[in-house]
Amino acid sequence: MGPPGRDGRDAEWDEETWKQHVFTLLASWNLPKPVKLFTVTTATYTVQANTLFAGHNVFAVNFAGAVTITLPAAADMDTHAMLVFKDMSGAAGTNNITIQSP
Repeated sequence: MGPPGRDGRDAEWDEETWKQHVFTLLASWNLPKPVKLFTVTTATYTVQANTLFAGHNVFAVNFAGAVTITLPAAADMDTHAMLVFKDMSGAAGTNNITIQSP
């Protein structure tokens, strides 16, 4: 499922189109480089410390329901890793995104 269409209904996008949309949005934020993108499309998601890097790690949340994201233990994370969570579906007001530590 892609982001909401202009008429408010979900647009069906293939994975490459979805990634292009997200990268275009990220570019508009003027974040320092590098940026690593993760897509969250399930109700539960566990961030793996070994996939993060020193820089902006952006988690694009696109799920039609509540999402719980679990972070790795602080001791396992790179001290220079910055985590950004973005509600790509625009529905977090109804479908909460919960971020929790272990």
